[in-house]
Amino acid sequence: MIRIARLSAGALILAVSQLAGAAPITIPSTKVSMETCMNAALQARSGHINELAMELENGVPLYEFEIAADDKTVWEVTCNAMTGSVVETEQELDESSEQAIKAKFEEAAKISEASAKDIAINAHPGRVLEVEREFEGNDSAVYEVKIKTDSKELSVEVSAVTGKIIEVEEDVYEIGGD
Repeated sequence: MIRIARLSAGALILAVSQLAGAAPITIPSTKVSMETCMNAALQARSGHINELAMELENGVPLYEFEIAADDKTVWEVTCNAMTGSVVETEQELDESSEQAIKAKFEEAAKISEASAKDIAINAHPGRVLEVEREFEGNDSAVYEVKIKTDSKELSVEVSAVTGKIIEVEEDVYEIGGD
């Protein structure tokens, strides 16, 4: 069971960022609550929420939930903060993922992780923070390249099949994770 404090996510983030000495962040306006999106995400993939992030994609605020399922898979479920609907579900792949899933990714990938980094950094100059391998809901393999620019953090999704940039999200805040 998840218990939500009566403090809004925005107020919590502003308080934490100011305590940590970070510059205050601007939380975009939303039409539905974080709790509404959380419930929609847990309907899409049941499990435990490890991480919550807010991102902007083409100016649209999105809540992204990292959900650890009982079968040890990890999912990113993205909910539109204006409509409350789930817009994307991706399975994360890491070193602890099953060998069969990693083999499936390698079989599908036509470009290397290094090439995906180069594609992302050429389009959005900055420092690469990390690269994740994921399958989108339609079973397509993608690299998610996190980049720190001078003024913001971006998640650049590059198709592992075509090498094309699929989407770019600006990270607003993140709670949980490493």
